[in-house]
Amino acid sequence: MSTDTVLYKRSYVFSFIIRLCHWLRAFAIFGLVITGFYIAWPFLVAPDSTNVLEQGWVRFVHEVLGFVLVAITLIRAYLFFFSRSNV
Repeated sequence: MSTDTVLYKRSYVFSFIIRLCHWLRAFAIFGLVITGFYIAWPFLVAPDSTNVLEQGWVRFVHEVLGFVLVAITLIRAYLFFFSRSNV
């Protein structure tokens, strides 16, 4: 049995930029947790190995994700004070 009437209409509560900032923050936090655990205990490199580039790349990704998180927080603070919409 099918009906032709639509009972509900899909609408977004938050704007695209707010949703984008949310998911970028979630990705940054998740990445910071993973790389932070690896920096604390580097399990992929043998202790007697001379391969130090892997740890350097992990630290670089960790720092970049930290700067991304700070930048997104500043963008959200700007939007909080100067956004024209209510959301």
